[in-house]
Amino acid sequence: TLGGVWADATCFCVQPLDNWLPSMMRYGFFAFVRPGPDRVLSTWFIASETENYLTSCFYETLLDYWGNHRFRNEERERIIHVLNRVLNKAPFLTLLWLSRPVRDWIAIYPYFAPHYIFHQLTTRDRRCAEIWRETPKISADGPHRLLATGMVPNSPALRGEIDERRTPLYKLNWRLSETDIPDESALGYLLR
Repeated sequence: TLGGVWADATCFCVQPLDNWLPSMMRYGFFAFVRPGPDRVLSTWFIASETENYLTSCFYETLLDYWGNHRFRNEERERIIHVLNRVLNKAPFLTLLWLSRPVRDWIAIYPYFAPHYIFHQLTTRDRRCAEIWRETPKISADGPHRLLATGMVPNSPALRGEIDERRTPLYKLNWRLSETDIPDESALGYLLR
C-alpha cells in the first residue's frame, strides 16, 4: 500500500501542504518538475495516493534495478565521469544509462538513476505516461531558488519571495552548519 508524502529532510515548507497539494493530486501523484536539463522530476518531494499506478510501477522498477544488478561504481569512477559529461545533457540521452551495456556489462549506475528510471517508465508505459502528463506541473526552480543563490546572500528580493510564499517549499542543503548562516542572509531570514 504505497502512498503518502516523501520529503527529504532538507525540504523547508513555507505553506501547509493542505493549502496547495490537494489541487496538484488530481491524478494521485505529484512531484516538482525539471530540476535540471537531464531530469523530468525532482525526487526530494513526492506525493502519492495509496496504490497509485505510477507510484507502484516506479517502486517496482526501482526494486528491480537495484535488486537484480551488481554495480561496480567504486572501481569505475573515470568511466562514470566521462558518461556523466556525455549523457547528462537531456532526458532522452539519460536513458542510455539504463541500457544493458552500461547497466550489465560496464556495471555502473548514475547518481540520478531514480530520475532516469522515472523518465524511462513514463516513456514506455502508456498508463504511467498519462498520469504524469496530466499531473499539474510546478517547476523545481522556485524550491531551488535559495540553492541557486548559495543560500546565504543578503537579498531583499529573496526575503520578499519568502514573505509572499511564492513557492510552497524550499529545497535546502545539509552542508551548511548553523555557524555558516548569517542572520541577515536569505536562509537566516527563512529559518527565523
